[in-house]
Amino acid sequence: MGAGMAGLGAALKLTELGCKDFVILEAQEEIGGRIKTITVDGRPLDIGAQWLHGKDNPLYHLAVKHDLLSEKMSEEGLGMFIRNDGVMFDDFLVKRVDFEVGRILEECQTFVDKIEHPVSVGDFMEQKFLEYLDACDDTNDLRQMKLELFDWHMRFQVIDNSCQNMRRLSAKYWGSYVCLDDTAHYNLKYGYDSLINVMADSLPKERIHLDCEVTEILYGEEHNGVKVICSNNQIFYCDHLIITASIGVLKEFAIIDPPLPTLLQTAIDNMGFYGIGKIYLIFDEKWWGNWKGFQFMWKSDTSYEEGEEWIRHVTGFDEVFNQPKVLIGWVGGEGVKEMESLTEDEVGNTCINVLRNFLPDFEIPQPNNVIRTKWFSNPWVKGSYCHITPECDDPHSGMDKMSEPVFVRGVPRIILAGEAVHPSHYSTTHGAFESGQEQAAVLHKYIIRE
Repeated sequence: MGAGMAGLGAALKLTELGCKDFVILEAQEEIGGRIKTITVDGRPLDIGAQWLHGKDNPLYHLAVKHDLLSEKMSEEGLGMFIRNDGVMFDDFLVKRVDFEVGRILEECQTFVDKIEHPVSVGDFMEQKFLEYLDACDDTNDLRQMKLELFDWHMRFQVIDNSCQNMRRLSAKYWGSYVCLDDTAHYNLKYGYDSLINVMADSLPKERIHLDCEVTEILYGEEHNGVKVICSNNQIFYCDHLIITASIGVLKEFAIIDPPLPTLLQTAIDNMGFYGIGKIYLIFDEKWWGNWKGFQFMWKSDTSYEEGEEWIRHVTGFDEVFNQPKVLIGWVGGEGVKEMESLTEDEVGNTCINVLRNFLPDFEIPQPNNVIRTKWFSNPWVKGSYCHITPECDDPHSGMDKMSEPVFVRGVPRIILAGEAVHPSHYSTTHGAFESGQEQAAVLHKYIIRE
């Protein structure tokens, strides 16, 4: 169920192991799940997943094998750090606060194996940063500027972790995510779809059913297997079902009968799933010169026009790999749903007004096109990717049950896979792919024993 990274990963592993008696049911009109690449000015532009994270994972090796990787890597949060009253922040100050935030987050990684831990990452960050400020002999103006930079980092982390706010992140499990290396942003020359296409080319086309939304899953003893009912009235009967839908979809899935085991359902309920937004401003010319981007600092007494409050949740605008006339803005927290509720013209006009306010010395034209994401509004995704909440700190939350099959009379009828199921690479495409591969291997071991 699902033709995203996890579903394709599972299908490829089953094929590799010699098991070809399967189908993939995908609700959307194309494969890829939360991956979608479009073409702008003859070049790829990723609407979904943006980068490969780290070298030591199968997607990186697959990209290298098929010559899909670009030599150029990307970074975020570069360029001019400027406040909405025109004050540009000194580079030394920017780096000093960045160092302090990094030190705090590194300290937060130590709570994984400790009984005592903070309530949330947000609480810990605020406490430690205020302690740092109190130990400094700063003027009031300098202290305020550091707080404004800290606010930028909080917005950045909200986006990076796809959460509603930093108090929704577990401090205990902050260190459970495993970073594969320090180079986090590998670009794909032809967009993320190029990886999806390579995978699809290795699978029989007739096995993939598009526009096939699953609405009911029945797996009780009376069904002697799993009965899968789709919205187009198709019905599939199978011995085993690997569900790769997002946690956002699973939280609201209408009919699974009988209900999933309590610990598994608790884990699904406790796992966080929220969204981020991307705004692409496409211009006829590169008006920003050699600047790599513009990062927004806000005075605490800033007022906003009605309907434009969401812009406060934007960190700024960055350059885009392989798109010299495009800027990308990142939206997080409460701003995502507000942004998605507007038209693209409304989103673009707000962004341009803000850029002109922040950058009065630049001649900023109207973009010739505005493209924004709407993953929250997508009924088959309902957000971006998962995060671990403070509710997961409870040892009875069932987090360790996410990858365990659901058995009926000793037969593994239902298995979950996806980025939210991977214990250390959650929130990533390679985590989703690895989860699909691993769960398919678990299922195959059972099949060959039978």
